[in-house]
Amino acid sequence: MSKKGFTLAEVLITIGIIGVIAGMTLPALINNYQKHVLVVQVKDFYAIFNNALMQYMNDSGYDTLKDSPIGDLSLSQKAKEEYLTENFLKTYIKGQKTNVTLKYDLLSGKNGGYITYHYITNTGVLIKFSKEAWDSLQTVYFDINGTKKPNRFGLDAFRFYIYEKPISLSAYKRLMDWDCSNCGDSCRPDINPNATGYGCWIRILPVSYTHLRAHETREDL
Repeated sequence: MSKKGFTLAEVLITIGIIGVIAGMTLPALINNYQKHVLVVQVKDFYAIFNNALMQYMNDSGYDTLKDSPIGDLSLSQKAKEEYLTENFLKTYIKGQKTNVTLKYDLLSGKNGGYITYHYITNTGVLIKFSKEAWDSLQTVYFDINGTKKPNRFGLDAFRFYIYEKPISLSAYKRLMDWDCSNCGDSCRPDINPNATGYGCWIRILPVSYTHLRAHETREDL
């Protein structure tokens, strides 16, 4: 009884089929992996920044951040940014000064403008302070993977607001606000052509604010 092996044609056909399957599945696997990496990075940064602010308050002896130079109305925004960099970031979130300007798209794909960052952490997160909301102490922009693409709000860049007290003291005196009061629209470019994506990272964090509890259905990035 003779043994019959595979012909060259059969081998080539098999290789071709494997190639087609790999071409169909690898992009999805790579995309899922990249999403997972960003999710982990966002969660890590959230924990580091939140803990850093609380440690700063504890070490400085301030009851609220409003009592600190961050809330001092007599200081200019530039002075506050310098203070935050020298006395907060360098001490509690290790990194170094930088001067990087990146162009962004909104989650909807529309032009999101330019952001100039002045600090980069040792883990590669870019951070910028500004003052944009009247009822908050500072607005914080961050790009979780530095200068790497896609440079799109809602995917790798986000913003949040710093308020006067940690949430552990009161759910209504927020340390941070995740810019997510309209998450259902601002994170859904499929239904909102003007979706910004600024606060969409709340979707991968536990719901810990009373004003966000209505958003029970959340997705990863």
